[in-house]
Amino acid sequence: MCKVMRGGCGVSGSDVVVEYQPYVLRFNAGIAKPDNVLLHELVHALRDMRGLYLTGPAPAGFPNIEELFAVMIEDMYLSAAGRNGEVHLTYTNNADVGSPAELEERFTKRFPVEIAWFIKQLSGLSKQLASLSVPFNPLRRAGAGR
Repeated sequence: MCKVMRGGCGVSGSDVVVEYQPYVLRFNAGIAKPDNVLLHELVHALRDMRGLYLTGPAPAGFPNIEELFAVMIEDMYLSAAGRNGEVHLTYTNNADVGSPAELEERFTKRFPVEIAWFIKQLSGLSKQLASLSVPFNPLRRAGAGR
């Protein structure tokens, strides 16, 4: 089980508690493993603490834009860990087929506005992540490191 309990979800941010029990997780198609699930939830927690948590229209393949952001960072982690076969590009956790470069191109073409919004909101973090030499890095492709 893993969930983020939000204190306020407001513009000013809020305290966040991440409840994490790594061996209670339901693993979906072998992709949802304890390490990447924790990272995924920490992305939500960071954005919530900074008052950046967004609601609104859901991008295709996601229940909301926050899940897109968390999956993007999770997929970068999976790629860095050499788990390219687990990169999933959508919230469904179904691994996509293709090389990391093909998946990165597909993701950045599908979600340019959302990626730009993430970069705008977390510019310092985005620049640091864009500088990572990992096979799947849509922040680098979108120019966050410039």
